[in-house]
Amino acid sequence: MGNRLINIEGRRFHRWLVLRREGRSRNKETLWLCRCDCGTTKVVNGSTLRRLQSKSCGCLSREVAIKRNTTHGMSGTPEYNAYVGARDRCRNPRTRDWIDYGGRGIEFRFTSFEQFFAEVGLKPGPEYSLDRINNNGHYEPGNVRWALLKTQNKNRRPRKTLTSFTDEELLEELEKRGLLPLFSKEAPKTEQPK
Repeated sequence: MGNRLINIEGRRFHRWLVLRREGRSRNKETLWLCRCDCGTTKVVNGSTLRRLQSKSCGCLSREVAIKRNTTHGMSGTPEYNAYVGARDRCRNPRTRDWIDYGGRGIEFRFTSFEQFFAEVGLKPGPEYSLDRINNNGHYEPGNVRWALLKTQNKNRRPRKTLTSFTDEELLEELEKRGLLPLFSKEAPKTEQPK
């Protein structure tokens, strides 16, 4: 091959447009000033361009990575936050409200955020929140909607007061909530002073 110059000025190599020759590298390879489709200019080795080892200034690989890592592009939106909150209430026993959802058998049956979003759509406004139409039903297609607090309050299950529990139910509820040790008959053991 040797020193023979292959003129590639004006040619396109993927996202690069070759503008002009820029001299030679230390290895005596021809260098070219190129402009990427995104507007970035850079000096690129001619053989690297011809072998398509350099396809862009780096913007192509960034775009591919973003596309690969983005499924719906709605992370952080009120709709996505409602999806994650409902899913966690049903599936994560460490969540504060789990006892009233997953702990009482409510399931989260949506297989993806896309399925959930197709069902409920955009949140109509900040005063709306996710609601199950049948309060004893699951989070599933046909049983979720955006609703105002007024509507949700009418849809609540009745809260049991302390006096409405039998002794057995009360002990069971305290155990479910992890509070039974606080109400046990045995007094906590303390060290006696010496």
